[in-house]
Amino acid sequence: MPLVLLAVLAFSTPAYAASFDCAKASQCAWKYRCSWGDAQDEQDTWLATRSACGSNVSCISAAYQTRIEQLNSAITAAMQGYCVKLGIC
Repeated sequence: MPLVLLAVLAFSTPAYAASFDCAKASQCAWKYRCSWGDAQDEQDTWLATRSACGSNVSCISAAYQTRIEQLNSAITAAMQGYCVKLGIC
């Protein structure tokens, strides 16, 4: 299972995301992603990782946990920048 995640991450590049044809989107997650318009490479990589899990529950769980940690880090960094900008921290 971790080897599968590593392989997906190793071969998931921004070029993969940029070459994805939204007209051929069949999974709900990809259809939703395509509705955003602008490329979101990090999200695309996560969606590819999640999709590669298939129905493997432990793989899905690990993919979600990793994504939650990434998003929490991004939120923390953004809030810190906002705090500094306001001069309150």
